[in-house]
Amino acid sequence: MIRDGRVVRLRIRRPEGDPRYVIVPGSFMAPMLWPTEIRLAVIVESELDGLLLYQEAGDMMNVVALGSAQGRPDNVTARLLEHMDVILVALDFDEAGGKAAWQWWRKTYPEKVVRWPVPQGKDPGDYFKSGGSVRAWLSVGFDEVIERMERIAIQQEKS
Repeated sequence: MIRDGRVVRLRIRRPEGDPRYVIVPGSFMAPMLWPTEIRLAVIVESELDGLLLYQEAGDMMNVVALGSAQGRPDNVTARLLEHMDVILVALDFDEAGGKAAWQWWRKTYPEKVVRWPVPQGKDPGDYFKSGGSVRAWLSVGFDEVIERMERIAIQQEKS
C-alpha cells in the first residue's frame, strides 16, 4: 500500500501453504483507498479486488479495500465515506462477508449503503475470472441505488 508517495504496507499472497497471506511486519493496516472526486464508493475485502475495481472502473467511483470482512474504516477512510452519496458494500459472498459485517455497514451508514455482492462467484476477482464485466456490475448497482434514492426524495416532497 502506498500513502503520500511512500510504501506503508506490503502484503504477499503465497501460491500455496498457510497462511495464504503474509503481511510484512511494521506494515500500516489501514484500508487501501483509491479516491476520486466522485461521490460514489465501493467497499471490498481484498487489496487485489480493490486493484481490479480501480483498473476496470476507477473513473466511476472511490474504491476502498478493507483487507478483511471485519476491517473498518480508519479516520481518513471514514471522512471520505461521510461525503459519499452511495456506498456499495461488495464484501465477499461468504460467511465472513455476510451478516455480521453487513450489519455494521448498515448501522453506520444507513442512508447511503447498499449490499451489492457480485452476480457470480465469491468476490470481484472470481466474477472477473468467469468473464463477468466488473464495470457493468457496478454501473447497474449505482444506477439502481440512485434511481431508488430519487424516487424516495420525490415521495418525501409529495408528503
